[in-house]
Amino acid sequence: CEVLLGQLREHKLASVTIVRPGLIGAHSVTGDGNVRDWLSWMVRAAQTLKLAPTSEALKSVFLRLVPVDYVAQTVAILSLSREVPIIGTPKECSSDVFFAYHLVNSDDAKSYQEFFNCLKRVCPNLKETVKSVMI
Repeated sequence: CEVLLGQLREHKLASVTIVRPGLIGAHSVTGDGNVRDWLSWMVRAAQTLKLAPTSEALKSVFLRLVPVDYVAQTVAILSLSREVPIIGTPKECSSDVFFAYHLVNSDDAKSYQEFFNCLKRVCPNLKETVKSVMI
């Protein structure tokens, strides 16, 4: 797909900007989020089963959620802008360059273990599973 977009850009048939969001989380202010994504299902399953996974391996796997409002605002700014914001010097960019934005959260990473510990504080009836989780 990106090869086709590159060809359109080379022939000056389209302006191409690619946005690659990371794992999209809930709204940073309201907390509203997608109730049908895998993380919501995992939380709901933990609440229903009254079990939370426990494992040493979970301490080294991190959730880096990007708030949905940040993703929406960034996409809106990029799509409405006549000039694509360029990071770097103009001489590094030519007409056949893709503008690709990777929207990730590198500041607020939480391990799955921290995530489930927070969930257990909110839902005190959760118990840790006896078996470790394979990742």
